[in-house]
Amino acid sequence: MRLREMDRGKIADTIEAERVARWGENWNELDMNQETHESIHARGIDFVRDIASWYAGQKVLVVTHGYFLGQTFKELMKDESTGYELRNTSVTTIINNGEKSEYVLYDCIRHLSEN
Repeated sequence: MRLREMDRGKIADTIEAERVARWGENWNELDMNQETHESIHARGIDFVRDIASWYAGQKVLVVTHGYFLGQTFKELMKDESTGYELRNTSVTTIINNGEKSEYVLYDCIRHLSEN
């Protein structure tokens, strides 16, 4: 359950036109009970810590939603410039040396090449 996408609260499963009709032009200034970035970060880091503990020294493949993944990378790497616009089916490899995590491969799509 921790690898799910961001909880969009009241705007889940709606489009812009529906939001404007229901809450007005400034709907995005209202509290829509959306999950906070802090909550996403905490959920992602808790998952990473558990996996690192359960599978210490092993390689682990994790598949999840892009926005959630990007937010987890921001928190894990302590770098706000990372995690944007990850491409669908891209591969990112991370290692942790016990003190910090580092990218070995980031947003790679070589496996999609026709050659």
